[in-house]
Order: sequence, then structure tokens, then C-alpha cells
Amino acid sequence: MAVYGVVSKLFLEMKKVLYSILLFTAVLGVLSACNNGDYNSNLSSNANGSINPLNPLKIDEFTWGGNDPMSADINGSHWVADAAYFQLDTFGRNLIIGIKGPQMMAFILNDVWSNNLYNMGYKVEKRMGMYFAGVDSTMAASGDLWGVVGGSSTANSAVVFTSYLGNSGEIKMVENDSVRIKGQFYFQAVNSSGAVMNITNGYFNVAKPY
Repeated sequence: MAVYGVVSKLFLEMKKVLYSILLFTAVLGVLSACNNGDYNSNLSSNANGSINPLNPLKIDEFTWGGNDPMSADINGSHWVADAAYFQLDTFGRNLIIGIKGPQMMAFILNDVWSNNLYNMGYKVEKRMGMYFAGVDSTMAASGDLWGVVGGSSTANSAVVFTSYLGNSGEIKMVENDSVRIKGQFYFQAVNSSGAVMNITNGYFNVAKPY
């Protein structure tokens, strides 16, 4: 029975990783479909706490800590992922996903190295942060969260908030080797309707699969 349980867990984790690849493909489709207009200055009240994109943080100003495996303040409320996953996809992109109930935070990171600071703001596709909200909690509890969120990203773009549509964001890579990926981040996440989620004091420390 113990062996069966381990095998079942590994199968579920593999399934989640496969869904993640489909998810990111769907997200890129949403961005392409909904971002054909002019620059959004994001005047909502949630945007007031965003770092000024004309005066971004310097690498030595990322002084905050965090909770493993991933945490952040979302519009001022602290959020800690229950689980996080890493996948290096077929394009060489680092995919990092943190899950808490029906909510998810995710990153697509190209060409990121330890002890470096990268822009993650408006129309930056190579390094992008995302926050997913409003996923059906009943379906999420079934264990198929990745499928639910992937479907939501195409059927309802309002639940997808991304740094690609925001005007402020950076990620500091602390560690990225064969064992783990660790970093700090902040970004202004905006959905297709212009609603804003202000992500601050972000942190992740995710082990890589062997």
C-alpha cells in the first residue's frame, strides 16, 4: 500500500506539470488576444502602492524575506502557497507555480541567473509573473486544479492577472542551480479589463525535481 501511495503521488505531480505547460500556452494566447490596445496607466486605487516604473528598486533594496515555498502580499494581504512546482519546459523556460486553494501564482522565466535583477513589467514576455483568481473551489478540491485554471484562462480572461499588462515589476534571482530556484519579486498584475492586483514582497524557494 505504501508503494502504491508513492506511485500515485508521483503520477499526480507529473499530471500537474503537464497541465502547467498547457496552462502557460493558454495564458500566452489570452495575452495575445486581449492586449491590442494602448498602454494602460492603471489608475485604480490598487495601483497606488506599486513601485514607480521610472524609479525601480535596485538589487540591494530587495531586503524582505518570505515563506517557503512561495509567498507575497497581494493588495496588502499576505499569501502563502501550500505547494509549489518547478518545470524546465521544452523551450528552456523556467516555469514556477505556487498553489493555495483556488488561487495560483506563476512565473515564466527565460535566461535568469543567480545574483541578477531582471525587469518584469509592461510587455516583457521573456520574464512574466501571473496571478490567477476566481477558480471554482469545488473543482479545485477534486485535485484537477491545473485543468480548471487552464480552462479558466481561456474561457474567462478576467481571472488572469499578469505583469505583461502592468507597468511595474522586477525579479531578483537569488539562486538557480541544479537543486533549487530561489528569488524575490514584485509586480503590478493587470487583467484584460484593467483591474489591478498589486503584488509586493514576493518570494519563492522551490526545489527542482531530480
